[in-house]
Amino acid sequence: MTSVELDEDGERGWEAETRASGGSDDGRDWRVGLNSGEVTADRDDDSDDD
Repeated sequence: MTSVELDEDGERGWEAETRASGGSDDGRDWRVGLNSGEVTADRDDDSDDD
């Protein structure tokens, strides 16, 4: 896990970012449901707004 933040835009939930094993820069973005805890790939995150 490299970062976690609360997303209040659109669908409310947590946005989480992970880094690939071995420490490479290839990471993935995930969305975690606030009530269910369900984790899904965040395919809608096309921008890097860090």
